[in-house]
Amino acid sequence: IANMYKELGWEPLSKRRERHNKLVLFYKIAHNMTPNFLSDLLPPLVRDRANYSLRNTDHLTIPRVRTETFQRSFIPSTIPLWNSLPATVRNAPSIASFKRAICDDVPSTKPWFSYGERRLSHTRQTPHGL
Repeated sequence: IANMYKELGWEPLSKRRERHNKLVLFYKIAHNMTPNFLSDLLPPLVRDRANYSLRNTDHLTIPRVRTETFQRSFIPSTIPLWNSLPATVRNAPSIASFKRAICDDVPSTKPWFSYGERRLSHTRQTPHGL
């Protein structure tokens, strides 16, 4: 299955679910749809820490991590995913529009998968019901 996903250019379903669930919860935290103790965990934006103009001023700063366990925890592992989203997606007006936007990043199909004649395989008759 791993080779098939690699050839198709797809992420495994488990990775897609994980990313989707993390980003939806992070959207809720970033837009104050959760209790304050979760919103307080977010690090400051780059523009709040830098004294000069940068291209990524609307990104969250990635916290320093010393252990691999902390690196794999929710906030440090989700901030790079969040920062990689376009600003229009991060600032979506509703949770529904955010979910639609992150589901739209399905990779395109490789051109060789659409090559040749397309016939339904069940239209051919096979001998003895094979």
